[in-house]
Amino acid sequence: MTPTLALKDWDRERAFVSPTSEFPLADLYISWSEKAIYLGLYSQDIVEDAYYQDKIVPEVDRAEWIVSVGKPGIAIRARIDAGQNPSSTGRKCES
Repeated sequence: MTPTLALKDWDRERAFVSPTSEFPLADLYISWSEKAIYLGLYSQDIVEDAYYQDKIVPEVDRAEWIVSVGKPGIAIRARIDAGQNPSSTGRKCES
């Protein structure tokens, strides 16, 4: 996957999820197949490594995306970008 091309072939008009907040900071897209649900997020990560003495953004300051479906407390969490490898926690949902 190439991050800047990940949504290139999506039908973004049909996949767009309307925001519920008055001033959204990102765009959310959803698509699905018989076996999976795919979420796409288009946002900006404004954390600058220049603010850190060692030029490395700690994981706690990286953007975190939390997706929960169903029971409260069960979520998939992903930290993205800031020049680091992505990381995620949570469980894989299967039928």
